Amino acid sequence: LADVDVLALEFNHDVTLEQSSGRSYHLIRRVLGERGHLSNDQAAALVEETQRRSTPGRLRHLVQLHLSRDCNRPRRAPVAARGVRGEASVEIHTAGQVEPGAPLIACPTPDRPGDPRPRGRRPLRTSSSVQPWLPGLEP
Repeated sequence: LADVDVLALEFNHDVTLEQSSGRSYHLIRRVLGERGHLSNDQAAALVEETQRRSTPGRLRHLVQLHLSRDCNRPRRAPVAARGVRGEASVEIHTAGQVEPGAPLIACPTPDRPGDPRPRGRRPLRTSSSVQPWLPGLEP
């Protein structure tokens, strides 16, 4: 994942909310298990490690996906990713579950010494058939 411009990653649950959800023991155990979903803290740690292994300033957009309706909150996931905000150039987008958001337009950062991307690369735009989940982001 090093040196990506856009990182879309599951921020599924808050562990405390999952544990106190009233869900069955087996479901909670599956979600929290090694083959379960990524918690907000696990996803944030992965983003921080991705940034550590990347060219500074390379990551431009973090898209938080698959938030649990019962065991997460749209305000909790971005708080968990607060370490990412250390780099002002990273925009955090939290995916909605019901409504599609505006298209995400990812433009390469300006060429820098040591930047592994080829020069003259055109901006990327999501396909019109794909509806990204970025509420509040204007095209």
